[in-house]
Amino acid sequence: MIQNRLYMNYSGYSSCDLANGSGARVSLFVSGCEIHCHNCFSPSTWDRNNGLLFDEKAKERLFKDLSNSYIDGLSLLGGDPLETYNVDEVTELCKEVKEQFPNKTIWLWTGRTKKHVENLPIMQYLDVVISEPYVDKLNSNKTRYRGSTNQKIWWAKTGDAYTDETLESEHNQNKQPTIKPI
Repeated sequence: MIQNRLYMNYSGYSSCDLANGSGARVSLFVSGCEIHCHNCFSPSTWDRNNGLLFDEKAKERLFKDLSNSYIDGLSLLGGDPLETYNVDEVTELCKEVKEQFPNKTIWLWTGRTKKHVENLPIMQYLDVVISEPYVDKLNSNKTRYRGSTNQKIWWAKTGDAYTDETLESEHNQNKQPTIKPI
């Protein structure tokens, strides 16, 4: 477990989310974000004290829900899971998820740039990262898994990017996304 743990709150939880990532997922909305993107879709998550404490009971529920065979993986959203006061606990959580469920994928959304996060220790446990801050003037309802066209979807292990065409094609065929460099 994490030493010198302060706390981490979460402001949302779904045991079967079909919108945030590929397939059926457990989604955890971590509280706290200092970026404050204009017209963010979840400003209530900015306050790190919002919601409930992510305690052992919440963690046990998350692991129980992940154990369901129809669940493809975990999605971590926010707020920002990579906020300085969240990143250690989120990293430990991802490590434990990968140890217990090595075949489930972990997707993570952050408003930080790819350059800022690509070398963080958490990357070894993630499969897909959606990075970059939300930019309201670049909002598009044609982008999958992100709110604005500047946001990047990339494979954490290689840095390769998903293309909109690949995501849409595989979604229409009801397949898991594959990685294709741009």
